[in-house]
Amino acid sequence: MIKLRDEALEKSVELAEEMGLRWRVLEATPFYMREGIEKEGAVATYDLEIYLPYKNDWTEVGSYNVHRNKFVRSFGIKECRGREVWTGCCGFGTLRWAVAFLAQHGVEMERWPELVRTRMKQMPEVPRVVE
Repeated sequence: MIKLRDEALEKSVELAEEMGLRWRVLEATPFYMREGIEKEGAVATYDLEIYLPYKNDWTEVGSYNVHRNKFVRSFGIKECRGREVWTGCCGFGTLRWAVAFLAQHGVEMERWPELVRTRMKQMPEVPRVVE
């Protein structure tokens, strides 16, 4: 589970790099530990943040978690051979990725990294306001 979490984080960082974004990774407190779960034996949770220059601040665009067996115990999940089972999850804020990208690169496609221009091809037409 830890290897899967690390691979997902690594792929997300690669994407941020390819998109020419300023990013950082922070170790965070897992959401379930905020509810008073013991910290002993906890596995790190990581948050991927991307810089928002207009706010001079960062926004979280991804969270990468390993719950160990917390939810396995909570839900009474059992493995058929009696082996220990862990769970984990990754969450991605697609709107946050888009906002962060536009905040750093603007809306003019010519300023965008080649990877994004190639995939986007053209901007959608701006809707007209009808009165």
